Amino acid sequence: MLEVIKIAASTVDLNYTRLVWELRVTGEDPLDYDFYILRSGSAAGPFDVLAGPIRYDTYEFLDGDVYHQNKFRRYFYRVRAVHRGSGQVREYPHDSAAWVKARPTLIATELRRQERVLFREFSGRRAVLLPLRRFGRRCPRCWDPVAGRKVISQCLTCFDTTYVGGYLQPIEIFIQIDPSPKVQQNNAHGREGQDNTRARKSSFPPTMVGDVIVEAENIRWRITQVSTTQRLRAVAHEELQLHYIVPDQIEYEFPIFWPEDFEASPAREFTNPMTPGGDDDWVW
Repeated sequence: MLEVIKIAASTVDLNYTRLVWELRVTGEDPLDYDFYILRSGSAAGPFDVLAGPIRYDTYEFLDGDVYHQNKFRRYFYRVRAVHRGSGQVREYPHDSAAWVKARPTLIATELRRQERVLFREFSGRRAVLLPLRRFGRRCPRCWDPVAGRKVISQCLTCFDTTYVGGYLQPIEIFIQIDPSPKVQQNNAHGREGQDNTRARKSSFPPTMVGDVIVEAENIRWRITQVSTTQRLRAVAHEELQLHYIVPDQIEYEFPIFWPEDFEASPAREFTNPMTPGGDDDWVW
């Protein structure tokens, strides 16, 4: 099967995204394959077919159906290769996606790897990320196309996002969430509780303001701020500001199907060499 490598997305225009890809040198003829461009609002999908089939030795695509003026909207791409003779299908990248970002240096790549190990094997807890839908089909129940605004709340069709479905495919992540202080404020309507905290995670999957974090105990948080640590503009770490979602809000109606063997804090694969018993040569 032909392999696609070095997929990159870039833009120098607010109305276009340029996607290019390369093929690994094999004995197969690239003209025996059809290529399709897939696009999503999340790095984990679901992906929709944007263009294709692309033939005749073409390895570049210009997406003109984008809106880069929106600060909180990102477009994620994959390339699907289909062998016309056998019907074999493969998508690239396999477990990730390409989007407009700075190309990481070797130092940034190593920083990302160490961050993933840190959160997966030591300080992170397993949770679920719900990427907010930022484009797609508008909700026919609560969206007024004439007024250009939402007219009802607590909508089970879009979960108050104005886009059908509300959120994209849930993504499993490892995240460290700080204990949150409980604050109470008095206002004209009575007493109101405020519950905000901070969290941190590795650079992938990238998060945006408005996304929702779901813990194993069904505690749900909305991301209100994202700060990053970068190496020459390549993101290596994310710091998040979270706002606690009250259980009577519509976000709790979005279904999450937990696997039977789901463990929020699974056994770690690495052993700290400074732990007594973790090394046969340990001497007090």
